[in-house]
Amino acid sequence: MPSPTDARFATEAALRHIMLDYRQMTEFVKEPFLVAKADGIRFWDVHGKEYLDGLAGIFTVNVGYNNPRV
Repeated sequence: MPSPTDARFATEAALRHIMLDYRQMTEFVKEPFLVAKADGIRFWDVHGKEYLDGLAGIFTVNVGYNNPRV
């Protein structure tokens, strides 16, 4: 079984298991945005591209991703 962070495997799994019937999801179907890992305020997609989380979810806003104290 391939690694869940393998880009092709993750994309195929997402398209099989995620309900994509919402109109705003049409771009996602073409090229799903899949996060492979996150740390602090940064996260990486399955292609290895690094992002700065400018939106930060409700819990990660204060403590960051993968915070060992949480």
